[in-house]
Amino acid sequence: MNNLFVAVLQMLNRECVAQVVRTGLSIGALINLRSWFERKHYFYCDLPQGYQITQQAGPLVSGGAITLDLNGQSKSVRVNRIQLEQVPSSLP
Repeated sequence: MNNLFVAVLQMLNRECVAQVVRTGLSIGALINLRSWFERKHYFYCDLPQGYQITQQAGPLVSGGAITLDLNGQSKSVRVNRIQLEQVPSSLP
């Protein structure tokens, strides 16, 4: 582990939050007023802090549905949650 990154705090990207909220509103989902991040419980060797953070238990958006048109038939697909997550492959 690189000791230069031990005390680095995560920064929440406001635009990502705004996109999740807009998406949730567009599919008729519940926008949770309280959400949180937690650690995934396995090691990530490609992240400086060695773990990934996720919103799996406390997502920003819950529920909703997306309606698809498949060959002239309408199909509704339920959405369980929309969560923010740190993606290792997109970090510098």
